[in-house]
Amino acid sequence: ISYICARCYRAPELIFEATNYTTQIDMWSLGCILLEVLNGRPLFIADSSLNHILEVIKVLGTPSREDVRAMNPEYAVTDYDLPRIKRALPHGNTNDTQLFPSADPQFIDLAEKIVRYAPERRLTAAEALAHSYFD
Repeated sequence: ISYICARCYRAPELIFEATNYTTQIDMWSLGCILLEVLNGRPLFIADSSLNHILEVIKVLGTPSREDVRAMNPEYAVTDYDLPRIKRALPHGNTNDTQLFPSADPQFIDLAEKIVRYAPERRLTAAEALAHSYFD
């Protein structure tokens, strides 16, 4: 079911009707908490699944068709009708946007590697603990 956790921490693959619950869903929730630490409140606040995915898109940009397939290979590609929005969360260990201007670039890098559309591209718990932020 898609109602595994509070909506603001819910992984996007659940919005795309994935039914395979993996630990990568939990890692998404962890990434949301990391971003909440920077923001002072949950970043993906919404009152519906549609509004939730729109809030995620505002930060991560529009998912590619490959991202949607990675989240749920059975999701009908014809249903793919999302607004085209450029990502606000920087890639890598630079903070080249104004989303979190005073954040530690290593912290942003850690969060960015966890909060990714494709579950298999998210850091695992062990990989997150080994991230250079914790050095």
